[in-house]
Amino acid sequence: MPVEQTLARAEHLLATGDPHGARVRLRSLVEHAPRRLDVRERLSEVYRRLGEPQEAGRWGYLSERTTPEELQAFERAHRGDARRMMRALRWDGAEDGAGSAFAEQRLRDLRARAEELAGEPWAWRRPRTELEPAPWWANVLALAVVGVVLTFLVVGAVTVVRWLVGLVL
Repeated sequence: MPVEQTLARAEHLLATGDPHGARVRLRSLVEHAPRRLDVRERLSEVYRRLGEPQEAGRWGYLSERTTPEELQAFERAHRGDARRMMRALRWDGAEDGAGSAFAEQRLRDLRARAEELAGEPWAWRRPRTELEPAPWWANVLALAVVGVVLTFLVVGAVTVVRWLVGLVL
């Protein structure tokens, strides 16, 4: 469904008293159009209406209309960790062309905080890191657990077979 049509559908859901349905539509829309500030602001308004200040702060983070209480709730929800906040915003791409000078500055400031915390450059969409191999003892422990389970399974099967044979004779 095109962006404008989805926005109209979300507005209709709000007008008919279904803010939860509007939230679902708008969340999906933010995932597909992360740079649309109007969609983020509308989603923030829906969360405000639902009484969820941390989510209102999250989706309204790039808006001048977001209250300090909502921003604080968003920061508290992520323990003030700028890296977690960056991931939560679901922003995609560079800060330039964010739609407003205010949003660009907010994004730059947040990235600077994240890079200071990480001690390295920090991207908006972090690539998944490779999983570290498990330590040798974890493999031995897993093998021991599998061995115990198999032992119980065999003992249980033998017990059931003996019982069945005893019934027939």
